[in-house]
Amino acid sequence: MKQLFFFIILLSTWLKLDAQDVYSFENSARFADYLLQSGRYSMAAAEMERLVFLKPDSLLLKTALLDCYALDKNFEAIERRTLQFPKQTAFDDTLFFNYRIWAALKQKNGQLSSYLKSTAAPLSETSRKYYLAWQSLLENDISQAFTFVPLDALQIPEVRGLNETCLKAARLKRKSPALAACLSGIVPGSGKWYAGERKDAVIGFITIGMMAYQAFRGFKKDGTSSVYGWISAGLGTGFYLGNIYGSARSAKRYNARKFKTLLPDIENNFKRFPVSAP
Repeated sequence: MKQLFFFIILLSTWLKLDAQDVYSFENSARFADYLLQSGRYSMAAAEMERLVFLKPDSLLLKTALLDCYALDKNFEAIERRTLQFPKQTAFDDTLFFNYRIWAALKQKNGQLSSYLKSTAAPLSETSRKYYLAWQSLLENDISQAFTFVPLDALQIPEVRGLNETCLKAARLKRKSPALAACLSGIVPGSGKWYAGERKDAVIGFITIGMMAYQAFRGFKKDGTSSVYGWISAGLGTGFYLGNIYGSARSAKRYNARKFKTLLPDIENNFKRFPVSAP
C-alpha cells in the first residue's frame, strides 16, 4: 500500500511538471509553428493569442498573430485586434493600419475611400494609391484602378502584382450594355444574342414578333377601334421595352461573369503593402 501511495505521488508530480513544460513559452511557440505548418490556421491563431498574452510588448508576435488570422481568412479578427493593440511607435501605427485597411478591403468594405483619401491616415502616398487601386479593381472599375496604380514603384513586388492584375482585367473581353440595348432596339432579341444569352434572345424575338403580328391583324380587321389590336400592341410594346432593358442587364451579367474569372489572380496578388522597419 505504501508503494502504491508513493507511485501515485510520483506520477502526479511528474504530470504537473510535464504540464508546466507543455505550456512553457518555447513549447507553445513550437506548437503554434506546428499548427501553422499543418494548415490549422484557426488553432494556430488561438495559440498565438496565448503567446501575445505572455509577451504583450512583442511586435513580432503580434504580426505573427495577424498573419495567422490572414491565413485563416478571419479578416474581422484582424480589424478587431489591430484596434486593440497599443500603438507604441509611429511604425506600429502604420503597420496595424495597413493590416486593417487590407482586411477591410478583403471584406469588400466599400466605405474606405474617404478614409484612404484622408491626409491624416498613417500611410505613404505610394501605399495609399496602392489600396485605392485595389479598391477600384475589386469594384470592377478598371479605368479608375489604373489612375491609382503607383507606376513609379513597380520595383515593389506587391505593386507589380497589382499592375499585372489591372492589365489582365483590361484585356478581358467585355460587352457594352449601351450597344446591347441599341441592338435590341433595332432587332428585338439581338442585344441578348450579343451578350451571350442566345435562348432568351430567340424567345424575345419570337414573343415580340408574335405580339406585333397579332396587333397588325387586329388593326387590319377592325381598324384603330380594335380592342384586340390595342391589347396586342400594348403587350408587344411592353415586351419590346423590357427586352431593351434586359439586353443591357445581360451585357452587365456577361461582364460580371468575365470578371469572376479574374478573382483567383486578385486573391493571389492582393497582399498587404509592405511596411519597412524604421
